[in-house]
Amino acid sequence: MATQRLCSILDCGKRHYGRGYCSKHLSRLVNHGDPMGGSTPKGATLRFLHEVVFPYAGDECQIWPYSRNGHGYGKMRYNGRFYAAHRIVCEHVHGPAPSPDYDTAHSCGRGRDGCVTPSHLRWATHKDNLADRHAHGTAQIGEKCYASKLTEREVLLIRASIGKVTQATLASQYNVSKWTISDIQTRRNWGWLESPTDGEGASGPRSAS
Repeated sequence: MATQRLCSILDCGKRHYGRGYCSKHLSRLVNHGDPMGGSTPKGATLRFLHEVVFPYAGDECQIWPYSRNGHGYGKMRYNGRFYAAHRIVCEHVHGPAPSPDYDTAHSCGRGRDGCVTPSHLRWATHKDNLADRHAHGTAQIGEKCYASKLTEREVLLIRASIGKVTQATLASQYNVSKWTISDIQTRRNWGWLESPTDGEGASGPRSAS
């Protein structure tokens, strides 16, 4: 029987959910940029905007240090609602979006890292914003996708296990469905991923410790 994979946080002991963490620690990683992160002090986000972000005239990425959404963008709560921090900054610099269909584009390509630098932001159509993401290499595919539970290394190991380990065992080992394992091994999913060594050195699924 395959060993159940656990959260990588010391003494957590909960079942692995994704990216090496249980659901609680993964949520903290996404929301705070740290799997051990906690709550944000009241008023801290507004002070950071007005005292740090809005006056900043430099070109280095100013990274949002508080909560993030599922895609890595900064978010803040104001009057009972959540707002995207980078959109607030873009509106402060450029005024309201030309229409609700416009995205906030990052010239630095680090929107998913939480960049809120005023000079890096502009309003762009969704098509133009997607083109930017592909140019920056930040399009959400593979392990860059928030919903992905697997790393590129794990996908290559799953492929290398064809004929050696059953799909049911692999599904249990990596906490995914048998259909996911099948799609990976037949390249219906992750088909773009190539091994630099054509699978050499892959030795099967990783054991939980």
